[in-house]
Amino acid sequence: MAGEYHPNRPAALGYQNGSVKRSLAVAVLCAALLAGYGAWVASGQSNPQPVGDAIVVHAGGRGERLDHALNLMRAGSAPTLVIMRGSAPTWPQANDLCGRREPFEVLCPPPDPDTTIGEALALRDLVNARNWTSIVAVTSDYHLRRVMYLDAKCTSATVAGSAAPSELAPPVYAARVAKEMVAMLQAVIVSC
Repeated sequence: MAGEYHPNRPAALGYQNGSVKRSLAVAVLCAALLAGYGAWVASGQSNPQPVGDAIVVHAGGRGERLDHALNLMRAGSAPTLVIMRGSAPTWPQANDLCGRREPFEVLCPPPDPDTTIGEALALRDLVNARNWTSIVAVTSDYHLRRVMYLDAKCTSATVAGSAAPSELAPPVYAARVAKEMVAMLQAVIVSC
């Protein structure tokens, strides 16, 4: 009879009109998008021996970014090292470099806003003020594509990328890639 309650029927359990199938399809689609974007990120455009007017370290990571940039500087990849947010009190290794003489120039601009987009805007000002024509963006592997996109979008310089390996556990790496996927959408619509 219509209107009777049957505890073992799907409608009684809260499943109606294929909602389980739709939810499963959405979950599979999200997983496929994440995997595809992750593969795209992992195949980033990293250059093993980049050369430019400046090496630009984008803030964040666990120190691997600055270490990687210093290796490039020692190899003679650029005359200037730019450490975004290098004066941040939570980054003692960068603070040390920002406050001492090196065989190369070290600049430590504070981006405004304090985001990857803010870093690209601060870089735009440096590129314009110094007439740089090429820069090497250094960041973690999962972050490289978005950084290169924003640096190229916001500056007139040719942008090469060099990824610092992040060595994160797979679940943490997947979470970072998911965050980058969302952030890349924001990067596409932001204006410089």
